[in-house]
Amino acid sequence: RARARDRAEADRIHRQSLAAIEDVIQRRGDLRLEVEIAFDRLEALPDRAEPPWPTIAVLGENYVRCNDAANHRLAERLEALGADVVYPSLCEWVEYTNWTARLHCGYERRPLASLRLAGIGLVQRSELERLERPLRSRLVHGARPALKRIFELAAPYVPETFEGETIR
Repeated sequence: RARARDRAEADRIHRQSLAAIEDVIQRRGDLRLEVEIAFDRLEALPDRAEPPWPTIAVLGENYVRCNDAANHRLAERLEALGADVVYPSLCEWVEYTNWTARLHCGYERRPLASLRLAGIGLVQRSELERLERPLRSRLVHGARPALKRIFELAAPYVPETFEGETIR
């Protein structure tokens, strides 16, 4: 949206695309096709003329970062200043909660529960890869990093066992 010359039009297309994606999910239709259509519509909007834009990642608790009322319309305010605002994928949160649950299984000596969670995580990552792969080239900021890579990047500052929003 920040790159679009007409942000109101970008918002309108975004709302329409979300409704269409919701409908496709309910009908069990072709989700990837509908997402491709959404990309096409948004990419057809003319860009602002003054790239490059600074990129600002909004991190923290999911509700606050994703709810305009809770964050005082932070993304809009940053975009008005010329920033390109990005949010980490909520899939990252799902992966992270699985990882922390497995960590606790280790503390509690519950290896079978940890193995079950590892299987769930494998299915989740496999499904995400299946959905994400055809769209990766269209993502402005590229594919999201694997959780392992996030831990590697955070390691000099925060130990892996430090749980919560700090890592994500």
